[in-house]
Amino acid sequence: MSDALRVHGDRHAEPGLLDLAVNIWPGARPGWLHEVLVAALDEERYPDERPAVAAIAARRRGAGDDDLFERLAADDRIPLDRAALAALVADPVAFVGDAPRQTAAFVARAHDVVARFPEAAGYHPGPLL
Repeated sequence: MSDALRVHGDRHAEPGLLDLAVNIWPGARPGWLHEVLVAALDEERYPDERPAVAAIAARRRGAGDDDLFERLAADDRIPLDRAALAALVADPVAFVGDAPRQTAAFVARAHDVVARFPEAAGYHPGPLL
């Protein structure tokens, strides 16, 4: 493997900065790498958003064949009826875990970085491919 492929953002990050880069390639992307990336991102199969769009639409209109609660309520090993199961998941925020704190910490850190490097706020990356 070329040494250039081993260059990661952590080499260039100052102490205390987060490295969110996968890797850094100085200069233009080599042709062979571009070809591999384009081949991997076959538009006909990646990403196929149709199942997700259909699921979101069904959820919004309350439709679909989701009978999970009915099946769980009918299971003798689970001592809850459908209403009790629905009550357990009524508050979706309860399922996000530590995400609010993590998000707030990330946003605060991003503000710190932008305060130290104001030009970073105007950064707009070019197209990936």
